[in-house]
Amino acid sequence: MSILVTTLGLSWGVIPEAYGLLAPDQYPLYQHHPDTLATIPLDVTAPDALWVVTTAPDPGREDPRHKLLHWWQTLAAPIPMRVFCADTVDTSADHAVRLLRELIFRCVLAAGPDAILALAGGRKTMSADLQHAGSIFGCRCLLHILPPEPPNVLKDLDFTAPLPPEIHIQPVFMPGHTRAVHLDFDPVINATAWPLPPDDRPWPAPDSWLSEAVRERQRQASHLLVSAHRDLAATEKMANWRGLYRLSPGRIHNLRQRPLTPADHALLQRLPKAELHCHIGGILDLTAQCQVGTAVWEQLPNERRQRALNHLQALNWDDPWQATAILRGLPQRAEVTAAALAHEGPEVWHRRLYVPTEPRFGLKGIDGEPGAHPHAFPAYELPGELSGSALLGEPLALRPYATAILAYARSQHLRYLELRCSPAKYRPHDPLSWLRDFHQALQDCHQDGDPVITYIIIADRRQQNECAAQVIATACAARHDMGNCIAGIDLAGDETSAEPAHFAQALEQAFATCLPITIHAGEGQTAEQIWQATYRLHADRIGHGLSLADNRDLARRFRDRRICLELCPSSNREVVGYHDPDHPHPDHPGHHRHYPLRDLLELGVPLTVCTDNPGISRTTLAEEYLAAARMTPGGLSWWETLGLIRQSFLHAFCDAETRDRLLVEADADICGEITEDTP
Repeated sequence: MSILVTTLGLSWGVIPEAYGLLAPDQYPLYQHHPDTLATIPLDVTAPDALWVVTTAPDPGREDPRHKLLHWWQTLAAPIPMRVFCADTVDTSADHAVRLLRELIFRCVLAAGPDAILALAGGRKTMSADLQHAGSIFGCRCLLHILPPEPPNVLKDLDFTAPLPPEIHIQPVFMPGHTRAVHLDFDPVINATAWPLPPDDRPWPAPDSWLSEAVRERQRQASHLLVSAHRDLAATEKMANWRGLYRLSPGRIHNLRQRPLTPADHALLQRLPKAELHCHIGGILDLTAQCQVGTAVWEQLPNERRQRALNHLQALNWDDPWQATAILRGLPQRAEVTAAALAHEGPEVWHRRLYVPTEPRFGLKGIDGEPGAHPHAFPAYELPGELSGSALLGEPLALRPYATAILAYARSQHLRYLELRCSPAKYRPHDPLSWLRDFHQALQDCHQDGDPVITYIIIADRRQQNECAAQVIATACAARHDMGNCIAGIDLAGDETSAEPAHFAQALEQAFATCLPITIHAGEGQTAEQIWQATYRLHADRIGHGLSLADNRDLARRFRDRRICLELCPSSNREVVGYHDPDHPHPDHPGHHRHYPLRDLLELGVPLTVCTDNPGISRTTLAEEYLAAARMTPGGLSWWETLGLIRQSFLHAFCDAETRDRLLVEADADICGEITEDTP
């Protein structure tokens, strides 16, 4: 609600002048002065009410309230008006100035942050107190009106008709203020504690003075702020953005109480974010896959096209498992994949690749529990069979693939992205050259504002140890050759195929190169897998780690050593199965299994929210935060969500200089968005 607050002396006409500026449609005072109306700021709208602060009438003078009331009654649709009167006549006496200041303070406090304060009425002390109150309690704007020359041309006007064209009044709009932070410390200074007096009789001196309480609060502000931050830190499991701690206690309380809901999607989408667990083979949705496939197809020579079509016609997509198995074995896999994507649209591929795996819930299940699909984890991967390795071995695919990744990153306002990739699968004879070529393709498509993109090289548990050693050697050579864009190494693949300790020797060269290590562990298996990854392989982060809370001692070590978990809610729901009210499956054991994010937060474990394979899971990073909120008992507050976003930047595998720069930039942008959005 927008309230116009004014003070009233003998020149009652300044009130119609102010109201006519703010509500020209209801009161066309400036009908002949379009230039004057053009000065009104775009964010200032017509007030919903008019509050007037004045003194008791002087028996020796005409009461200006009578003329004000007459004007008000002539309005076609009179605005709700209240007149607050201090029980004094002599506005120059100290006690009168104090009483008027108190009345002005209470009116501005009650009017709230959308108040418009008109400064032209009454004595100068009243205007000064009105301006002072606005700077403390907040207001949308301040308005001063300069009189015409000579001023007496307004003397006989009753303001019931538009101003004549020859009379020019100059308005001056000044920007408003935000409510002072120190008002929100306990006890909060609000209109409930400091109510308005009745507006039907003169107001005598109050028993307690708001103006004095404000002065005392200002004196204690620094001490109160330190105490509030100390109390907040005592209850926090996760530090938040530095700029947020400069918000008032009331706003911080609002963020801690305000739940993250689907209505927040647009704001969440706009916020700068970092993505730490995203596989290059699963990042593109079906539409983007078809676009990349078409781009490759259009560049293929006719001979390769014909050969690809011959192979494509031999594939029976009624059995996608057999078709994809045959496709994986073709030497011409990339060109056949391009032909498939170029000749059929996303709707067809959805029917072929998603429908056979529906419902995508608990496809693999958890340790000792049967999966919901006979193909288990391959059922999760099926929608990505025409992406990743199927295309990235083709040099013609690198540029369109890079373009699609950057388009996704821009849409999510990513500032930092770690791409997990397997160069040895894309170019087995020279994986290092593939890394160079793909990185160059990204650089060629890069625009100002695009995220920092780094690579995590995947060693697959399902391969022999010798193969893993070769992959790790490639990663070490790439780090030496390409620098910090090679962010680290990931040990991924079916956890049951090999124990983490089996790869300890192969990882020795990564330790020697000082490459960070993240390991897929505890997704569908026990916390023992996480223990081995942490103690045997010295992981800096753990992918998923869903069973960590089952081992409280290990969880405390994660907290103390700042080892971070990469949670991927949609992927975890699809692979393992967790309760999600938007995806109910009451007959599946996972429907009754709560997502462990809350337990892990309470244990103080560093956490990030990631997508894993956004194209495969048909999600985005913004939607993953919403999924995390849905799947977490009690939901997530905005304060917790912002803290999780910060954790993604904090635990990025990038050099300290880049991390610090990203944190500072994101802090400023996030605090700007949140300050503007949060009342």
